[in-house]
This record gives sequence, C-alpha cells and structure tokens, in this order.
Amino acid sequence: MKIPVKESGIWSFFLLMIPVGIIIFLIPATINMVMKHFGLSEGMGGLQILFFQFGFLLSTITVTRLLQRFTVKLVSFMGILLASCL
Repeated sequence: MKIPVKESGIWSFFLLMIPVGIIIFLIPATINMVMKHFGLSEGMGGLQILFFQFGFLLSTITVTRLLQRFTVKLVSFMGILLASCL
C-alpha cells in the first residue's frame, strides 16, 4: 500500500532543506567580502571557489556511499543535523 504524499512527512523534509539551501548559496556570495577582509588576491578568491566545489563533490560521493549502507531517513537526518551545527 502506497502512503499518500501529504501524510508521508515529506513536506517536513522539504522545510528542513531550506537552511541547507541557504548555506550552499550564502558561502559563495560572501567570497568578495572574505577576500577584502583577509587581503586576498583574485587568484586566492578563485581557490576559495575551487575548494567549495571540491567539498560539494566530496559530499556527493560520501552521501552516495552512505546511502548504500544506511537508510535514506538516517542519512537525511544526519545531513540536517550537520547543517544545523554549522
């Protein structure tokens, strides 16, 4: 028997994804301010973007591996917990 979407709790999950989206887009938006604060050159600012994207790639690979071992609910909960700690 399939559970109806409105009773599955997916809407709660969608609401919990809002802080994750804010974090993902807030960090690159502040690169210019970080460069000015630390007196970094444009090359170092480019490295910030490179490392940010590398972290995104690592997290994608890690989540893929975690989903092979754990349930989607547990991996989602761990991700939300990690994002709330940041």
